[in-house]
Amino acid sequence: MKKINIKTVAVLALLIAVEIVLSRLLSISLQNVKLGLSFLVVAFAAREYGILGGTLVGGLSDLVGALILPIGPYFPGFTLTAALCGAVYGIFLKNANIKKIALAQIINNFILGMLLNSFWISLLYGAPYLSLLPIRAVQAAILTAVGIPALHFMNKYVPSILRK
Repeated sequence: MKKINIKTVAVLALLIAVEIVLSRLLSISLQNVKLGLSFLVVAFAAREYGILGGTLVGGLSDLVGALILPIGPYFPGFTLTAALCGAVYGIFLKNANIKKIALAQIINNFILGMLLNSFWISLLYGAPYLSLLPIRAVQAAILTAVGIPALHFMNKYVPSILRK
């Protein structure tokens, strides 16, 4: 991560706020499925500030969002998953090509989103784990199909906020 200064803290705080708005207010939520574009904010933080930046924006936006705009009971497993998603973006999005972008989306949507978050839902609500997987696989497929071109566009055309 780049040197931590007032500008870095301010930008990360703004990205956390934008992620909360996109995730909590401007996404589609149906029972155990949520579709939205908030992942772009976490990915942007990871691209700009590396693994630590992505992890902080992912984890803190989930924690703060759960405290100020709760969707259900707070569960730390979801915060862990959100932080891990930011870390995955931090690993793959620096100088990313389409293969790295696709790999990041597959890991985040299928392994972390579908498998790990389904486990958390199963623990939290007592839902049978295997019965959650089919609908969450559809969610993961949709988010991956939308996410790969969106992240490619972001990496190619959205300028760095750090450049003057």
